[in-house]
Amino acid sequence: MSDSDVIAETATHRLLIVADHDAPAPDSAGSAFVFTVSAWDGAASLEHADYGQTAPDVAHALEQMAGDLERFGRYLRMFHDVVSFDYITPHGGTNFVAFTTRELARSWGFTDPDAESVRDIVTRSASAALEEWRAYAEGDVWGYVVEERQTWRNQATGETREEWGHVDSCFGFYGSQYAEEEARVVFRRYTKGGQS
Repeated sequence: MSDSDVIAETATHRLLIVADHDAPAPDSAGSAFVFTVSAWDGAASLEHADYGQTAPDVAHALEQMAGDLERFGRYLRMFHDVVSFDYITPHGGTNFVAFTTRELARSWGFTDPDAESVRDIVTRSASAALEEWRAYAEGDVWGYVVEERQTWRNQATGETREEWGHVDSCFGFYGSQYAEEEARVVFRRYTKGGQS
């Protein structure tokens, strides 16, 4: 996919998917705790400030164990009451580590964070946070633009000109498939179910 592609067009409207080069880092606050480990200097940092006073301890341990993330996961389970742990290393070598704690699961209203059904939800939450970070790191952040065909008439000469004018847009979708799904829903509203 290029930086801007027309993915649907009718006689009156067209739909573009556009790369979002100015997207902010994902906000995974409330869904999982996400740390990054720099590929350049090995420094670990928390991507949102909700983890509390033990965040420096976790960052330090992550820096020490960055070469063995499975070991780091065991450390989290033993000393930080972690229910779910996962990590990815997208292009560029920076590690993204996401985990959820029993306390976070309880804040979502779950009384038994160790129940299998709850553990599945918690695990999916951490995985979803990581997928957003993967998309961000790999430049897979998109938006859509709906345009309407407009005809301009020069009153003095009678000449006309057609061009596309912006009518709607939304950006910040981590993953092109999410941008395209939402874009097609919105496009159908403008075209009243027309071709897409």
